[in-house]
Amino acid sequence: MLSGEGRNPGETTSIPMIQQYRIAKYLIQRKLSGEKRFPLVLMLEPLFQCNLACAGCGKIDYPKETLQKRLSVEEALRAVDECGAADGLSK
Repeated sequence: MLSGEGRNPGETTSIPMIQQYRIAKYLIQRKLSGEKRFPLVLMLEPLFQCNLACAGCGKIDYPKETLQKRLSVEEALRAVDECGAADGLSK
């Protein structure tokens, strides 16, 4: 939602204008380049284990060694670079 859209007059948005600008710029650049699909958000889970036991979730069936695996900082940062979602949002 851009500033003021769907809001009462004088009410401000919680997203800073500079962030709104960067996201809009990123979206426009990707659309103008002809890309049909492009990342906007990266959801990174640095650990495989979950503390929930949801019905139907296959994670609880994995061996303990697999469930205890963790991404290193380097692996997480490499995933961020590979994703490309933040390319257009840097200063």
